[in-house]
Amino acid sequence: LIEGNNIPSHDTLRRVFLNIDANELRDCLVNRIKGFIRKIVDRDSGSDEKVRLLSGDGKTFNGSGRKNSKRNVNVFNILDPSSELCLTSIPLDDKDSEIPTFQHALKFFSLKNTMVTADALHCQRDTMSIILEKGGLFTVTVKDNQSALKEVIVKTFDNNKDTIKKIEFNDCDYYIFPIDYELTEVEFSGTKSFIKMVSHKRKDQADYNPEPQYFISSSDNQQLIMETIDNRWHIESGYHWWKDD
Repeated sequence: LIEGNNIPSHDTLRRVFLNIDANELRDCLVNRIKGFIRKIVDRDSGSDEKVRLLSGDGKTFNGSGRKNSKRNVNVFNILDPSSELCLTSIPLDDKDSEIPTFQHALKFFSLKNTMVTADALHCQRDTMSIILEKGGLFTVTVKDNQSALKEVIVKTFDNNKDTIKKIEFNDCDYYIFPIDYELTEVEFSGTKSFIKMVSHKRKDQADYNPEPQYFISSSDNQQLIMETIDNRWHIESGYHWWKDD
């Protein structure tokens, strides 16, 4: 207890701080903030069925390597756009370490009523298995790192182009194919939908050249899928911009 002028000396404070585990302090603070935000969200939603969004995303701090000519600093973030919080920010040794870092971090989250999204780097069977085992949903980008899966998705849309209806949502065209057959070894366990999306968000810019993007999701709720994909734009234009600044 500090009373009046009975303030601990500099050396005493230093010894206390040296004995504090930085990771434990971070987790403690984050958990207190999460609990506070969860109470607000639950109170405002009036329902336990509201789906939370968690987004895993790597970030390089632009210009962070200028001092002492070191490389830029890379971190992996888990963001909760539902409450506009960064729940954890983990330093990385290199880009490839994003995958095991994300998988390890997910094990500490409750994923009930939670949609997890990430870019194509994290389209990994082990990552999706962790999400499903924790009771969550996933919607992730599919690119050439999963070439066989991407080929299946592209062919599926080509073969069903006359029956799949376009859905317009927030300057994007969505084509959603519900999986109505038994999944093959190429496809990811738990997948319920293939998604093709063409964005027109840059239509006023000179380099506008819309290309289709592909996704898989363990949800068949079309509105939830579109809102999940669209929300990643807010990370680039909001959170990442703020971190760079």
